[in-house]
Amino acid sequence: MEIRRFMHQGSLLAVLVRASHEPVAGDATEFVTEDDAQFQIGVITRLAGGQVIPHVHHPIERHVVGTSEALFVTQGSVDVELYATDRTFLESFQASQGDIIVFMGDGGHGFRFVEDCRLIEVKQGPFVEGIDKEKFVRPEGSA
Repeated sequence: MEIRRFMHQGSLLAVLVRASHEPVAGDATEFVTEDDAQFQIGVITRLAGGQVIPHVHHPIERHVVGTSEALFVTQGSVDVELYATDRTFLESFQASQGDIIVFMGDGGHGFRFVEDCRLIEVKQGPFVEGIDKEKFVRPEGSA
């Protein structure tokens, strides 16, 4: 299972892309999120000598609700916990070096570090301290 989608009540909470994922061969871009997702992650493969034609992105105004984020595990491993928006624990999984976890902005998440770990986080900004997220006590019996 190299790409796993975590759903809750019809909403996509997270996508896990394992380092072992073998994308489409040759010159291709494979998106692991849907075309209408507010945050999109793709796996790009290009053969030696290939290219992406230079381009610019137009300043299109978008209305985004919530904060999506992607975490790249560059070292170690981490247990990732997923929660519903009402803070109910749903499930957990382990992510390791080379894996990418994409949180789609619905529900919550937490982490327990199994090993010394380094993550690179990419998320929508600007981040508004004190408003953007709410921390909560981990429920009994979760992960």
